[in-house]
Amino acid sequence: MEKIKPWQIILIVVAIAVLGFSVWRQLSKQRIELPNSVVVVDVTTGDLYRMKLGKRNGAYFPERNPETGKHTLMPIEKDDNGDWYIVPHAMPVLEDVDDEINVVSESSGKVTIDSEKILGTLSAGG
Repeated sequence: MEKIKPWQIILIVVAIAVLGFSVWRQLSKQRIELPNSVVVVDVTTGDLYRMKLGKRNGAYFPERNPETGKHTLMPIEKDDNGDWYIVPHAMPVLEDVDDEINVVSESSGKVTIDSEKILGTLSAGG
């Protein structure tokens, strides 16, 4: 074997340092916790539910309301003023709701509800 040259030693040391730095960065990163549930509203009645997302961490909207069997559940969020709105990325699927939409402004997505009481917990997908 040939003798190791100084530039090769420098290259190996730099590679080990870069590898060590990369491992340190990956292990010290803050983990992002995904939500395991979401608040949904029945767009025909204004009733609120908490929907557990389970392992898949997602749902297809409009979700089926197990009490009525109709796909009328949409995800909502509260803004800084305390008003409830359909989550913006879900607005286009309002047209897929199985029944008449009574509590949502289809132009703004604002939801009118009588009570913020969550009536129950459902599982995504049914």
